[in-house]
Amino acid sequence: MQLVPVAPPAQVQIFSGFDYVVTDADRRRVYAAHTGSDALLVVSADTGKVLGQIDVGGPLHGVAPDPQTGHVYMGDGLARTVSEVDPVTMTVVRTASVGGNVDAISYDPVLHRIYADEDDDTHPLQYDAQYHVLLIGGKNGTLVSYTP
Repeated sequence: MQLVPVAPPAQVQIFSGFDYVVTDADRRRVYAAHTGSDALLVVSADTGKVLGQIDVGGPLHGVAPDPQTGHVYMGDGLARTVSEVDPVTMTVVRTASVGGNVDAISYDPVLHRIYADEDDDTHPLQYDAQYHVLLIGGKNGTLVSYTP
């Protein structure tokens, strides 16, 4: 489904810049990591209206929606965490330590895994969002084995 803006986005108070911006075409939402306010910005793709900002902690970087649940995953580079956010209730569902300075994030809906890189691009991070287990993380890219 193509996103076609019908109005410019609403004005948002800027404390600094935005980092990553992604869309969820099925739910008609735009999500932006608002680095300066440590919040996830939720915008209607149809009207440009700001639906809310969810305080996640920060500074925030990557943003990745789960197409099945509608939840959004965010990376906090300073705290070295990934948070799962429910943009409907505007709440943080859970936060997990991943042992690395999270930057870019992507979500695999088949394996329910979050893939991320550290801000300096030196170490991959992999987190199982279904079982809430860190698979690969930390400064040495440690592989953690587990049985779901």
